[in-house]
Amino acid sequence: MSRRLLVLLIALAILPGCMTTGDKGFLAQKPKEPATLPPSEAAELCMAVADQMTATGHFAEAIYQLNQARALHPKADVSARLARLHAKTGQDDLALVEFDKALKASPKDAALWNDLGYFHYERGNWALAEQQYRKALELAPDNQKVWMNLGLALGQQSKYNDSLAAFEKAVRPAEARCNLAFVLGTQGKTEEARRLYLEALQIEPNLKLARVALSKLEQKSASRTTTVPGHLALAAPTTAAATSPLAAPTATPQVRQTLPPAPPVPSPTPLMTARPNPPTPRFFEYPEP
Repeated sequence: MSRRLLVLLIALAILPGCMTTGDKGFLAQKPKEPATLPPSEAAELCMAVADQMTATGHFAEAIYQLNQARALHPKADVSARLARLHAKTGQDDLALVEFDKALKASPKDAALWNDLGYFHYERGNWALAEQQYRKALELAPDNQKVWMNLGLALGQQSKYNDSLAAFEKAVRPAEARCNLAFVLGTQGKTEEARRLYLEALQIEPNLKLARVALSKLEQKSASRTTTVPGHLALAAPTTAAATSPLAAPTATPQVRQTLPPAPPVPSPTPLMTARPNPPTPRFFEYPEP
């Protein structure tokens, strides 16, 4: 709990009450009327509580607190938080309304454009996701996470050359081929995926990521299944102080993460229909406020 939130909670606890040691104690005093916080501070308290609720997975309660903050102080900056929460809870119409409000207020926020792209990506709207990712990259051309997300959206549209180029903006050439192989695997194109894993090993013979994926792919092929394990090579992490996606990466060695097998990807579907279940870049899912 932040120090600011703790102070506000203590204030709320003691302001309505009175300090006493009994009817005749020397500290006894007449009860006071409950004190009221200024609207802006009350809204700030609601937002702080919402952040705590979000961190603990209580999304409905967090949404309630943010709406309370807006009611108390109409200019409270809650749209971005509400957009992410509505997206998490499947309230797509409300999420889009809040994304629109947030982007009108902060049109140069690359993280917001990326989140809107992720919203569309999760729902199988690859072309819309690509549009939002490109807007994010216009504002933050060196953002590795957005390049990774763009690579996934392009790959799902079968724009494989562009997808590979996008991945190479974030990771090494061999790792980029593993990422594209992952996308191809989710599309059932096992031979193309196998070829890319082999290309990755030609570039980096000791790349464990490619060796493990290729081994599993061949095992699946031998058992006459088409499910292909997927792996994403993550970009180098930012410095500890850099909490924004806009922060420049350090020279820290790249970290690679193995994701579990992804389910087959359905065909893109129109917005607001039943949600598909595409592979997702799990390292960048709606960052918390």
